[in-house]
Amino acid sequence: MGQRRRVWVLVALVLTVASAVLAGPAATAQAQIDVPWFKAGAVYRGNFPDPDVVRFGHTFYAYATNTGGAYVPVMTSTDLRTWVARPAYNPGASISTDPWFNDALPRVAPWAARSGPGKWNTNAWAPTVRWTGGHYVMAYVAPRSLSPYKQCISVATAASPLGPFTDTTRAPLVCSSDPRGSIDPALYLDAHGTPFLVWKNEGVPGCCPTRIWSRQLAPGGTAFAPGSLPHNLLTTAQKWEGNLIEGPSLVGYAGRLYLFYSANNWSSPAYATGYAICASALGPCTRPTTTPLLASGLGINGPGGPTGFVDLAGHLRLGYAAWNAPWSSYQSYPACTTTRTCGQAQRFFHVATLTADSRGLLHVASRG
Repeated sequence: MGQRRRVWVLVALVLTVASAVLAGPAATAQAQIDVPWFKAGAVYRGNFPDPDVVRFGHTFYAYATNTGGAYVPVMTSTDLRTWVARPAYNPGASISTDPWFNDALPRVAPWAARSGPGKWNTNAWAPTVRWTGGHYVMAYVAPRSLSPYKQCISVATAASPLGPFTDTTRAPLVCSSDPRGSIDPALYLDAHGTPFLVWKNEGVPGCCPTRIWSRQLAPGGTAFAPGSLPHNLLTTAQKWEGNLIEGPSLVGYAGRLYLFYSANNWSSPAYATGYAICASALGPCTRPTTTPLLASGLGINGPGGPTGFVDLAGHLRLGYAAWNAPWSSYQSYPACTTTRTCGQAQRFFHVATLTADSRGLLHVASRG
């Protein structure tokens, strides 16, 4: 899922930063081509792809792929309806002097490939956060090389779920031998508090299928457990999945372990969300149906990037991002100026409510 984001993020963010230097926060919102500015401390309802939702105490935290001027935007909610962007903080003059700065990840991994020395000359995608080993751990994707383009998974830590997260790694935690690497990490803690990392290898269309993997982490959450091995949980298989599966998320509910995932082309109405039921965090996992759980319709296109979690009332919830129909991709600039559609196509954040029957089959009670 990384290459598809690279172009629009870099273009929009370069313009955003340039305007911020010249005219401050008001201008940055205007400069953002596809998405609204992720304004510190304000209610946010804009673009929020690849969400990860986790509850700490009575507060829900949602993290997303870089959007609106942040490598890792994070917002909070107590009711799963109103979400507020992280407050501003001072990251230090060497990073930014912007008084509205609220990026949960101020610096991407030292090993990440960069096209230049500036802040926005690299990228970060698909963050996931959990508490383990006495700190908050974030796993996320960064580019290992730009030519050929390859993505890998890194880890960062923080004392607060809001960050700032610090990445001091010297090399990726996971980087598949596939030409385009590994993406879409998901952190999972089992009933005993044992941490696992779930992720997707990029695969090679027409040759090597995409696969979802899982491996046990050491208690600190920043390295794999000694002697552990990766286990293949799922491989692209069903017709509706097209050429790929991605965006995994593990969650335990009603005595079962569910693995949610996305499949098909992310920028088309064919993109959808499915699930499997797993015996453990290391598998095996089995798809109980041959159709997606969430598909396009009812005003949305391409629901994907699922994140499963249980709310305060014990209900199974599913966060995801979906295009507002009729869109199913970001609008290119400057072409969108002629059609006056700049900023209209976004992947909005939704929280669905799910139910499970006696066989463990899931049903959508509300799409959110």
